[in-house]
Amino acid sequence: MSDVPSQVSEMANERLNGAQRLGVRKEIKTLSSHLGEGEQVLNLSNGMYSGNNGLVVLTDRRVIFYSAGMGRSRFEDFPYGRISSVQHSTGMMTGELIIFASGNKAEIKGVIKDRAKEIAEYVRGRITEVPAPAAPPVAPPTASVPIQTTDPAARLKQLAELRDTGIITPEDFEEKKKQILGEM
Repeated sequence: MSDVPSQVSEMANERLNGAQRLGVRKEIKTLSSHLGEGEQVLNLSNGMYSGNNGLVVLTDRRVIFYSAGMGRSRFEDFPYGRISSVQHSTGMMTGELIIFASGNKAEIKGVIKDRAKEIAEYVRGRITEVPAPAAPPVAPPTASVPIQTTDPAARLKQLAELRDTGIITPEDFEEKKKQILGEM
């Protein structure tokens, strides 16, 4: 993790011009303390979220908005597994990202025009990779299974075998058992 601050600084020098870096100097310097073990920064931009100027960071795990002001700071992250969709738009000079996550909408304005598109495209690719929730297990069929004998003891034995193999549910077994015993 010791190389992370220098990697973030190098990336900021490549992707942000002087004025853009100036506004997020503190964020660039302290970002590594907010990253998880082995988390990689893939892209970054400056931006404005809920009235705070800060750093928009794209990692291999999430999108982060980080603002470290004089008296207050703001840190919000959007893990890919919780993002349902992302939109981007661009104007003459800057772009905007809109992230829909966990029923909320986060609008990040003033994003570097090219970075807004890059970040949105990466996020779209990641959220389509997230596996869909597993389908619930299919219950065994509960349709009535005909018993082929008239002897009540043999019918109960066959019914118990059907229950034990999972073809019918225990509830169906009890219902049919009562029916057979009632016919005696």
